Amino acid sequence: MKHLLTTLLFLAVTCSFAQDVIVKKDGSTILSKVMEITPSEIKYKSHKNPDGPLYTMLISDVMVINYANGERESFESSSNLIDNKTKEEKKYVLKAGTEIPIQIISPVKAADVSVGQVIQFRVNRDINVDGKTMLPYGTPVKGTVYKAEKSSWWGTKGKLGIRIENITLPNGGIIPLQNGNVYVTGTNRTALAVVLFLVVTIPACAICGSKAEIPVGYEILANVAKDVSFNNDGEIIEIAGMDVDTFISSERTTISSVDIIYTIDDKERLHGLTLNDAKKLVEKEALEKNDCDSILDATYDYSRFGKRITNITIKGKGQVKNK
Repeated sequence: MKHLLTTLLFLAVTCSFAQDVIVKKDGSTILSKVMEITPSEIKYKSHKNPDGPLYTMLISDVMVINYANGERESFESSSNLIDNKTKEEKKYVLKAGTEIPIQIISPVKAADVSVGQVIQFRVNRDINVDGKTMLPYGTPVKGTVYKAEKSSWWGTKGKLGIRIENITLPNGGIIPLQNGNVYVTGTNRTALAVVLFLVVTIPACAICGSKAEIPVGYEILANVAKDVSFNNDGEIIEIAGMDVDTFISSERTTISSVDIIYTIDDKERLHGLTLNDAKKLVEKEALEKNDCDSILDATYDYSRFGKRITNITIKGKGQVKNK
């Protein structure tokens, strides 16, 4: 009888230790037989059913394994490495075409600026990607003056054009923009000046057209030109699938311009459009026809029948990139 009790006690002790104990980060434990450990997973079987199914568990969920032979293996450091790697590899992609609301910071007058001068704008609301703010309100936006003509004698109106180029991030990254150029003009008073000169015989040549200016708070929409990928820290890692240096190198192009003139006189296509919508349509088609990227300067001639626009013509210059 004594021999039998000793044997049973030995078997009970042996069974109690013939198992691997997986200790999870949440404090729970799993009694198991560990079969395999990969760089990211632990594969095991239940100690109650060693011939049963094979289970898997992420290493990132495991703190330590106490093996049946008394050895102990900790996974805290490897889990941290996996977590960090996952964090580093996650991409936040700001898609091409995304609308970015932009606001000018200070008023600008054609008479006070020159071609090539940089004008500061800002992003006018937070832009989120997958729930994370990548472009906070106030992020700087660069614009460059391409036309600056102040109003002059004989009623000549002022003209002011600003090309919206890119968003500049605090860490030095840039996001190329398109379709956000600003072009404003004053009112032409040439006809009035001529009439006054001929009829009233006063020095009407001294009459100037109105000034071209953009008030503070002026808002426009621009579009992201290329897909831009960020890491979790908000740093740009790719633009259009290329690393930043490669993309910048590929974008080093010369800029030229071509004269454009394009008319839409299809009443059905213009039916129901506002003047602003009609301008956008004729500009879009003019760009496509002339293989241009954007409009540098333009004037619009149009006719109405009642409130309906019957035809519209765009005249100006289009920007072309020469590779």
